[in-house]
Amino acid sequence: MTNRGEYKTSMYGGRHKKYVHVTITVNTETKKILASTACVVGEGDSEPETAQKHMRKLIGSGTKVKKFLGNGSFDTRKIFNFCEENKIETAVKIRKNATVKARGSLRRSKEVKNYKVKEYKKWAKETNYGKRWVVEGVFSAVKRKFTENTRSKKNRNIIHEIRMKFWAHQSMKDYAEAKIRT
Repeated sequence: MTNRGEYKTSMYGGRHKKYVHVTITVNTETKKILASTACVVGEGDSEPETAQKHMRKLIGSGTKVKKFLGNGSFDTRKIFNFCEENKIETAVKIRKNATVKARGSLRRSKEVKNYKVKEYKKWAKETNYGKRWVVEGVFSAVKRKFTENTRSKKNRNIIHEIRMKFWAHQSMKDYAEAKIRT
């Protein structure tokens, strides 16, 4: 929530503060936030589970999901199987110790082989993995405008405050783009 006092806590012990974990889904072409979820670390779904929920919701509303970009935390069989079922391309950074054995996901096995044959830079260029940084840019913009600290104390209010920051960022962006067009 804030980092005040964390040095003393890490040096002398005590109860660490809880952090808020935010997962967003962004259109890399328009930089528009399509979905966002916030939870206190240790509560709620993991990043891959949240990403699947976001994609299911988007597909259910008729939005075409062409490609899924994710860092190493999204290197799970479930994500690859979900993308295979829904014919979604993937550009997920594979973990260094990944095995090429299928173990329930032929798509992941194929992606691991492809990733290991090529060097990272070549793989990243071919898959447009660099577009993943659009998401990081959105996080950076929200933190710049509204800071990364929260004023609320209760978990449900903290989560609401964080979600409002992302909503306000997208609303201001939409308003500015509408003004530019007219």
